[in-house]
Amino acid sequence: MIKKVTQDIENFSYNTSISAFMICVNELAQSKCRNRSLLSDVIVLIAPFAPHIAEELWAALGHTDSVCDAHWPVYDEQYLVESQMQLTISFNGKARFQMQFATDVDEESIKQAVINDEKSRKYIEGNAVVKVIVVPKRIVNVVLKPQK
Repeated sequence: MIKKVTQDIENFSYNTSISAFMICVNELAQSKCRNRSLLSDVIVLIAPFAPHIAEELWAALGHTDSVCDAHWPVYDEQYLVESQMQLTISFNGKARFQMQFATDVDEESIKQAVINDEKSRKYIEGNAVVKVIVVPKRIVNVVLKPQK
């Protein structure tokens, strides 16, 4: 979120920042986050958009100075690199389930993993696999044809 909000402010693109705030706040609420440092960074990021509530939240965290005097958080690129991706697996165009793969996996390995997965068996059973289409980082579609 730090990277997204920083870039959006620099590019005067504020609507997508609001979306990033909503996603972040929902995730923090679900995990019942109590990390003061993390919450302080979120409040600093919110300050340009909602200064009054940011000041209230800043004081609630025990800070005696103004949120406007706080240092802007800096993101670290190493934490933004994803090691896994989630692909939707579909059969004849109908999404059925999702699978996790390493981001550096090759297309052939993805195809084999999908065909050999036990969740795929009930869809493949009694059908011939015509082809397996992999849309990188999005979806795997297995095209089936009934066997005669």
